[in-house]
Amino acid sequence: MWISDVAAMVHNRPELNWKNVRQSAADVGAERMVRAALLLSERLLGVRVPEEMKNDVTSDSSCSRLVDKIENWLPYAGSAAPSIGERAWFRFRICGNVFSGAAYLARLSFSTTEDDWALEAGATSPLGEGLRRPFRLARKYRRNADS
Repeated sequence: MWISDVAAMVHNRPELNWKNVRQSAADVGAERMVRAALLLSERLLGVRVPEEMKNDVTSDSSCSRLVDKIENWLPYAGSAAPSIGERAWFRFRICGNVFSGAAYLARLSFSTTEDDWALEAGATSPLGEGLRRPFRLARKYRRNADS
């Protein structure tokens, strides 16, 4: 869904100010995420990477490898999810640098979501829930759901 949203935005809004997009992404440590989204849009939906972003996308070889991974995961639509270790490594690398990657992975690992709230109706504290979240993720994404 997000890939098609990015493709539609690129296709329907050629006037986008890519310098501002690039700066906004840099401000939040999401430069590689933007490059990956653009490359996925091109590979999967045939929407060309905007000229203003082409050099950024082609010069990031890690981005291309991450997009290869996403392309391999997509056909399984969650039925053959990557292991929790693969997911963590992917999330760490998608931000583009060590500090942004570590912060993003930590936020995803410890910030509770609506799914967590539904599971823990009698939640005690946000801190306690945040500390329990990595264990819930490990249970959710383990290879053998029966164990």
